[in-house]
Amino acid sequence: EVTEASRYAPCTEVAKEFKEACYFEQPAWWGYAYGQAFKDIGLLCDALTEVPEREACFRGIGNALIAPTAAGRDVDAIITACKLMPEERGEILCREASAWVLSGDPEFEGEWRDICRGLEGEDAALCLVSDTFI
Repeated sequence: EVTEASRYAPCTEVAKEFKEACYFEQPAWWGYAYGQAFKDIGLLCDALTEVPEREACFRGIGNALIAPTAAGRDVDAIITACKLMPEERGEILCREASAWVLSGDPEFEGEWRDICRGLEGEDAALCLVSDTFI
């Protein structure tokens, strides 16, 4: 059971150098705990005060969306879920991570770019640059 006191655990307890990695993985757990309520999960990410941790969390949502129990590999479902983020930057980071994950799948060779559909300028560039994600 997730309580208010435990919802960010174990990330609140790990050493500083592991916090970003922890918050990247946290949305996968929240997806299980909160029944894939990605709007609510976005709010949890948005509440993080440290920018690198918050951005890792939004990217973690994009990563978690690829799971078959979430959006899977349905590009429209991924975009729809990422648009639920409470801020535009969160949406872009969510889409960037989904694009990054799928860019490594030979079956998705051309389609992963569709996740960035509708983004313009710097937002599109960030979303499409899969080779600099990590």
